[in-house]
Amino acid sequence: MWDIANYIKDNHKPITYDYIAKYGLDELVVKNRNSGRTEAAAVHESPILEELYTKLKVYRLLASRAENIKPYWVFTNEELDALVSNLPSSDNELLGKKGFGKKKVEKSGKEILKIISDYASS
Repeated sequence: MWDIANYIKDNHKPITYDYIAKYGLDELVVKNRNSGRTEAAAVHESPILEELYTKLKVYRLLASRAENIKPYWVFTNEELDALVSNLPSSDNELLGKKGFGKKKVEKSGKEILKIISDYASS
């Protein structure tokens, strides 16, 4: 029995796969080990956009902790990508985005628009 255990222990090596090369992926797919889901990691060409993306993610995290809810209830990654790519400047533009209804805009629209306007003015 010890021989089998030692054999398995000696020959157990992690297998690494290059999925990006194998499947020709454009984005890096990251597996979230806690939930078992996969999500595409946002890769922005501009470091300035990445800075805005990070600021909005930090706001989302702080708002979710203040209300004791999950961060994706504040806004999802898809909604975050839409905010970063379109840069809304008013409540009406924010209402036009997928996932932003009247309640969400009333609740957190001013803070989101302030973060975006601070980014646009810098």
